[in-house]
Amino acid sequence: HPLSALTAGCQRPSWVSILRLEPDQENYKKNEKVKLSCPEGFQPTYTEIRCQNGRQHYDDDVTPYSVYQPFWHGRDSRGAWVPIQSSLECIEGCQRLPLDSRLRLEPDQENYKKNEKVKLSCPEGFQPTYTKIKCQSGLQHYDDDVTPYSVYQPFWHGRDPSGAWVPIQSSLECIALTAGCQRPSWVSILRLEPDQENYKKNEKVKLSCPEGFQPTYTEIKCQSGRQHYDDDVTPYSVYQPFWHGRDSRGAWVLIQSSLECIGKGGIRS
Repeated sequence: HPLSALTAGCQRPSWVSILRLEPDQENYKKNEKVKLSCPEGFQPTYTEIRCQNGRQHYDDDVTPYSVYQPFWHGRDSRGAWVPIQSSLECIEGCQRLPLDSRLRLEPDQENYKKNEKVKLSCPEGFQPTYTKIKCQSGLQHYDDDVTPYSVYQPFWHGRDPSGAWVPIQSSLECIALTAGCQRPSWVSILRLEPDQENYKKNEKVKLSCPEGFQPTYTEIKCQSGRQHYDDDVTPYSVYQPFWHGRDSRGAWVLIQSSLECIGKGGIRS
């Protein structure tokens, strides 16, 4: 029947190599979906494909023409079905991280190659935990109650304020620009008023010392914002909290080192 072609399906993709298909069969019906997976440590270009068919248009040097034929669609990171333009592969890389729904990725895709870098951004009023992350893969070592073992697997690194790539231990988030500061780690015999574990952005804290000593600053203020760094490869920035101290002229200046209690004659405590 001439209409039978409209429901014709697809043959098993010719570009399948080490890719695993579920279901794995020689022929697929129109609109049938197939899940793709790879051996450990690798990721497929798309994790899901769908059999389609329709009229394909071509233009040669003589006469434009069209042919009704089957083809495959792949599901992209936004959930849209897009025509697959090339063969699918198992790539050494990472899947998209579980993210705060407000985070924007550039490029935004389901899978990333090893060493591929991704820029992160957030809606106005928010900043990402890291502004840049990088896909990595390697042998991860584990120690259970029976026998130590290792597995080759992908993982993500984030760029910290010092420019170093560090393993990301938790999900990434969009942090409100009003986010505050934790209790200063350089507090020793310094007394804080108020003394608490967390401070809001712009919250001021008075500092004092035991009798006979004076603090480097008598007042500090919680701040947060984007800190810019420049390495030998690419300038980058990280959104993070920091502290300002009020100097002798009443100006708020960035605190570059730990605060101390200074005694007479320059004795420090």
